[in-house]
Amino acid sequence: MTVERFQERLRDLLKQHDDMTQYQLAKMAGVSSATVSKWLTSLKTLPTYPKLKKIAGAFGMTVSELMEEKHVDYTVDGLPQGAEILIENYRKMDRQQRIRFMKMSEVMAHEYPAG
Repeated sequence: MTVERFQERLRDLLKQHDDMTQYQLAKMAGVSSATVSKWLTSLKTLPTYPKLKKIAGAFGMTVSELMEEKHVDYTVDGLPQGAEILIENYRKMDRQQRIRFMKMSEVMAHEYPAG
């Protein structure tokens, strides 16, 4: 992915998550607001992998999903009723809430395996 495409992708993600500010993204990625601003405007090289991982996590995705050229729009087709609400609520969680949720999901998957 080019630097320009990364900047475009990051701007698009912030627009899609209109409840997330540059400041909040900075906190979740462990950088300053100035760094996020630089990512959006005057970036010369891509962020390091650890930073990309934190950026991706802030948006509830993997680094691969963040860096893919073509964004995949996931749907809830075939998922149980209410999955759409669960996904929407997940997108609104902060980093710590997402970590707790994922740990809880792992425990539930172990305790209640799919039949």
